[in-house]
Amino acid sequence: MDQREFQSSYGFLRHEPWQPKAYPGHKRAKAEKSELDGEEYVATIDYFMIKGKPVRPDHQFPRFPTYHPFAIHAEKFMCEELLYVSDTAAESHSSRKNIKNADAQIAGRIIVDMTFLRDKNKIQPVFPEEGSNGTKHYRVDYELVAIVEGRALRYEARSPAAEGGRVWGKGRFSIAAAFKEGTA
Repeated sequence: MDQREFQSSYGFLRHEPWQPKAYPGHKRAKAEKSELDGEEYVATIDYFMIKGKPVRPDHQFPRFPTYHPFAIHAEKFMCEELLYVSDTAAESHSSRKNIKNADAQIAGRIIVDMTFLRDKNKIQPVFPEEGSNGTKHYRVDYELVAIVEGRALRYEARSPAAEGGRVWGKGRFSIAAAFKEGTA
């Protein structure tokens, strides 16, 4: 199958553990400390489709393991995932506010109510690592998946593959404008 070259990059907003030695993009980023697990995080955009790199019209990108922590007494467990598009960015792990992501715009979103996991005892409270100053909380784990389907991009929030990969939420939109001119 022919490959297509994109003129834009697409990625998910992520809250990555602050690791300035591992990721140069974290060095100048302002980390925020989670009250729940006591760890420091940076809001970044993790690009899976990179401007200028060819992709098959039926390509599934590697899964993004993700999680959301919730306070023990949270009424609802609402998980929101944002999909960004950029015509200039091509590098992951930089802060959402970094100049490299200056033109990044929200292209899609998934909002999923995962409260049922607690209500049906599918998850149990977790404790923060010793010495982290966190508190007991719930943690909702799932995977983000992005799939090119011809001239469309489908993205989904799924339960982990080991648990059957059930789709909890999804979105889809045309990416035809991201192809180089004349792409079929």
